Amino acid sequence: MATGAEAIQVVAKVTGKRPGPVGRAARSLREARCDLWPQAAPGGGKNSSHVRPKHLVNLGVALAVADPLTESAQQIGAFTSLVAGPAHFSTDGPVAEVITKWKRIVGAGERHMILGDTLGEALAGLVDWLSRPEGAELGSVCKGINVELKQQDGCDPSAVLSYFGDEPKNGDNWDNFSTYAPHNRMSADQVHAAELRAPGAIERTTLLPLGLFKTLADLWTDTKAAEGRATAMRHSQNRR
Repeated sequence: MATGAEAIQVVAKVTGKRPGPVGRAARSLREARCDLWPQAAPGGGKNSSHVRPKHLVNLGVALAVADPLTESAQQIGAFTSLVAGPAHFSTDGPVAEVITKWKRIVGAGERHMILGDTLGEALAGLVDWLSRPEGAELGSVCKGINVELKQQDGCDPSAVLSYFGDEPKNGDNWDNFSTYAPHNRMSADQVHAAELRAPGAIERTTLLPLGLFKTLADLWTDTKAAEGRATAMRHSQNRR
């Protein structure tokens, strides 16, 4: 099972950070008591609450944008609540086959490759999808997934979620991306224009790579397996 303490150790390893700072970020999320991170149960151990996709995403975003980490709970909402604008698709050639296959795998609609109106929902959906058998087909559909979190003094935060790859039959490159902004107020062009209106301001862009989400998906897989075993045990006891 993947408890909060276990997730902290794994996330620290995959991000190259020490467990101490990762733990401080998780503690900030937990103490907010808004289900940003699972609450510790009395006695710990097997009684500890398991992490779910939204918890794992909150920690990943906090490590990317929170400064200081002890204020993670106050800062991540500005990013996880960002709302998706229109999706953009660019390609060197026809990739209808790739799009059709992707939609079959993830069950997504026309606008976005992964379901979720907000960035937090989309990233939690990505973690859940990668934990399922269909997620193993990722390599046959796209080469990578990137999440860019952007901060600039004097501007609202924004994010870009992109998927990219090539068409296996002809090698044509393709890219699907969505820009996320507060309350869907801005398009991608408007976000860029707002950034240009703050000359001299420092822009901070943090990339969350696919490898991080695969690790988070492994933790979610462990949680689902533990919950499945617990459910089976309860059913067995009830039949006695």
